[in-house]
Amino acid sequence: MHSSFELIMHLIQKDFCYSDGWLTGFKNHHSLYQFKKQGEVISASSTKSIENDRFALQQLLESYSSENI
Repeated sequence: MHSSFELIMHLIQKDFCYSDGWLTGFKNHHSLYQFKKQGEVISASSTKSIENDRFALQQLLESYSSENI
């Protein structure tokens, strides 16, 4: 079984080129956007970090009864 990367490399031709207009049209058609994060958004915790913290908290609280939390 091929990895996704190998499949993409197999499908892409070395002489493939595109214009900015083609790429812009493709992105607009598929509603693809790129946003620059600014301010507090940059310092916000990532989903993975939150999941790790939640797991650590659950492990810490296991030894306590629900009445004592």
